[in-house]
Amino acid sequence: MTGQAGTTEDLAALSLATGDARLLVDLDGGIVARWVVADREIFRPLSENVSNVLEKPLQSGCFPLAPYCNRIAEGRFAFAGQQHRLPLNFGDHPHAIHGLAWQRRWTLEDRGADHLTIALSEPAGDWPWAFGVRQTFRLGSNSLDIAIDLTNRDHRAMPAGLGLHPYFADPDGGRVEVSADTVWLTDRSGIPTEKARYPDGLSTPPDNCLEGWNRRTSIIWPGGQLSLSADGSLNHLHYYRPADADFLCLEPVSHVPNAINGAGEPMAVLDPGETLSGTVHMEVQ
Repeated sequence: MTGQAGTTEDLAALSLATGDARLLVDLDGGIVARWVVADREIFRPLSENVSNVLEKPLQSGCFPLAPYCNRIAEGRFAFAGQQHRLPLNFGDHPHAIHGLAWQRRWTLEDRGADHLTIALSEPAGDWPWAFGVRQTFRLGSNSLDIAIDLTNRDHRAMPAGLGLHPYFADPDGGRVEVSADTVWLTDRSGIPTEKARYPDGLSTPPDNCLEGWNRRTSIIWPGGQLSLSADGSLNHLHYYRPADADFLCLEPVSHVPNAINGAGEPMAVLDPGETLSGTVHMEVQ
């Protein structure tokens, strides 16, 4: 893992405020530690007691997914005639998961009164190709835009995927509204096995990737709602809602879990210097 744990000064440097909205971004994992609108926690807030750089993203409000999303079965795949094996990066979980960007130290690249940009440059290694990732956060009085892009910095073509993994605070058990055509069913380890019509095939509790998503979804709470939309390459939505949790996840992503091994549509392939991008817009009403 690259970099060192974030300091108090780092965190202060990565805070934004607009009207009644506050945003806190942490360089460890390139995560959103907190997003508050009018004293309401929109993302699950990262506790100040969590200092371990590997634990921060999994306890945060949102973390980036790159250079692939969700799972690659056993970390194994073939590309361009070569076999590859990725490190298994999540304890005793049997698959490589969520890419590498959430387990890396980012740098501050730019900031203004209502926005900031952070970046990651990763050499070939745990992922066989060199790549770069950039996130730009733009805060409104009741909205947050997160733009994410992934660039191939290698001399060879590489498979590519990206997305965001937000944890929406949900103490009131909000109602999710989303339109999609199909849902991927999975085995017990989260690897897709077959498709079913949505919403009939949605698991209980949900942990499924949706295809034919119209790129819009919302969470309806007593007295308010959050609307989410996505553009660019983010044409799938992963819906994760553990039983009895006080959060839920609606993750805009560019591909189905294990797409590199044939699940769903193929992952994008970037030639050297090419970029894959997408933006998520979230608005509280």
